[in-house]
Amino acid sequence: MATRWIEGFENARNETYLNRKYRSQSGVAGFVTGKHGGYAGRWDTDGYLYTKALTTANENEWYITWRQKVAANTGAGTPGDAEFMGLIFFADTDSSLTEQVALTLERVTNNSYQWKLYRGADRSGSLIATSSSFWAERWYHFQLKVILENAPNGAYELKIDGTTDVSGSSVDLSELSTNEGADSIGFKLDAQFATAVNVDIDDIIMNDSTGTANNTFSGDGIVRGELPDSDGTHSEWTPSTGSDHYALVDDSDTSPSDSDFVSAESDNLRDLWGYGAITKIKDDNAAIQINTYAAMQSSGSRDFKHYMESNGTETEGSTTFTLSDVAWNCFSEVVEEDPDTTAAWTASGLNAAEFGIKTVA
Repeated sequence: MATRWIEGFENARNETYLNRKYRSQSGVAGFVTGKHGGYAGRWDTDGYLYTKALTTANENEWYITWRQKVAANTGAGTPGDAEFMGLIFFADTDSSLTEQVALTLERVTNNSYQWKLYRGADRSGSLIATSSSFWAERWYHFQLKVILENAPNGAYELKIDGTTDVSGSSVDLSELSTNEGADSIGFKLDAQFATAVNVDIDDIIMNDSTGTANNTFSGDGIVRGELPDSDGTHSEWTPSTGSDHYALVDDSDTSPSDSDFVSAESDNLRDLWGYGAITKIKDDNAAIQINTYAAMQSSGSRDFKHYMESNGTETEGSTTFTLSDVAWNCFSEVVEEDPDTTAAWTASGLNAAEFGIKTVA
């Protein structure tokens, strides 16, 4: 596996969803139209969005792709004001949590900005590189590669709209002398500008260098999301009401309904659902991400896996998730290949596939 996280703000436009989906989040101001339709997340004052641990151990090489638009800053202040709305790479997320590298947004003029790359905490760490300036009020496609290792093995590359803007090698890009790398990544807005500025973010894809697919820059892709719209091949879980299983797991993008659900008390029970056709996609899709929101109804624990059907081929996801809390949580898994073809997802294959869940021993 190489794709570790995908976010397009399509099916989680509510802070309740984000709280369940991320390790920590705060300050989202709303959701606006994205570059290619759909939705983008908007921040305008202090806020952040930090993933849960994406890998079981720190990975050294990461490729992050995202779209971003920043409003003009015409308030009081001087060029050089810094507002950290960029990326933080965290090491050892579930233990000591070290900030390895930070990408900081700096105001150049009222209508232009630039990036600054720091080792360590944003703005207080060691400056590594400064990008060219870019305009306010337009969408850009940013791609950042980092190798989070001590010199002489550290390296970075920042692309703007597909063209390398700044890069370097033989640099120190790790705050840690051992156990280099990162296992989680976040966006952060730390309001240092004189006035609040809208920052819109969309189409986030996070890859590492492992595996044989998606182990480099992901290219100029878009992220789309769909909810279940029909019952699939198996309906073995118990609906909380009615008989249509999919209708209990298709909660509104903006308002989760925790009182509607399907449940299972035995092992090896499957529930599959059909999904609406995803538009604006083409063949050879890089990856999909399944997000399942689940909780225990009472004390105890239960294991489950994601379950898929494609052209008659049924398969379990590779990750076993353990439910042990009555509080709802989000369980996410990236699937890079169609299980029927063991190749990249095509538009027709993806739109015909069914996805769901299965209890396991």
